[in-house]
Amino acid sequence: MGRYMNQDQFLGLVRNAAALGSGIAIGHGWITAEQGTLIIGIVLSFVPMAWSWFAHTNMAKLAAASSVPEVKAIVVQPNGNKAMEAATKDPLQGKVIKEGQQPR
Repeated sequence: MGRYMNQDQFLGLVRNAAALGSGIAIGHGWITAEQGTLIIGIVLSFVPMAWSWFAHTNMAKLAAASSVPEVKAIVVQPNGNKAMEAATKDPLQGKVIKEGQQPR
């Protein structure tokens, strides 16, 4: 299994945690069943939105592309993006190189 959870694993974990949490809260009488349903609906609506915000950053795309064994190098063109510049210098990002560099 990989180092990071994929979206399906993460959303499944959130779904089960929300169901468990609301079940406990309903069982203790802290909330009603209707409130539990509403809370789960809200959580299951906002979590994928937040996941998309973080999972589709340029650095996340670089990490995903770098993890594919068939990808030998990812060439980054200089455009002033400091995160991309840092990735070309990071020894853990061996496949990410500047234009004109040789793959490490």
